[in-house]
Amino acid sequence: MSGVTGSADFRHGLPRREDPGQLVPDPKKPPAGACLEKTRHQTDYGFCDSMPFDGSRYIYAGTVAGVLCRIDTFTDGVEKVAHVMATGRFPALAMDARGILYGGGGMQGHTQIMRWDPRGSVIDSFYNLRDPERNDGPARIHEMAIDESGCLYLAENDNHCRSSYLWTVRLPEPAGA
Repeated sequence: MSGVTGSADFRHGLPRREDPGQLVPDPKKPPAGACLEKTRHQTDYGFCDSMPFDGSRYIYAGTVAGVLCRIDTFTDGVEKVAHVMATGRFPALAMDARGILYGGGGMQGHTQIMRWDPRGSVIDSFYNLRDPERNDGPARIHEMAIDESGCLYLAENDNHCRSSYLWTVRLPEPAGA
């Protein structure tokens, strides 16, 4: 590419599921039946799946094995936050205007949304995402956006039975909010 430069100075890699040190406890996981054994990502190499910047200091990253981590742009340090997506794939991360991080992922209908205030010590986890009127849910959450009212927009992909949908979700307020 003409006029574009880059460097590979950052050579840390991202944390793995098995890495013991993390900032907060793992959130509640969905019931058994997750499909990690059916993915090409059974071995966790720390591959990056998503990454937003908080506008100040941290880049948050989700991995294909479902790990949330953060990169400190001041020190180049990398920390494992938690293993968040039990079913793997963590391709959707977004941050609202208050600095709350939202994430989505999963696969083969085992989808999950998470919410975390980086100033706190609890990750909220929501799974079994279903629209009762359609009796259907997303096959895989691949992208996410959030508006000023707190509505999440989830872009689905990999539904081989129909066109992928744009889902909207309003999460309950966190306890103590």
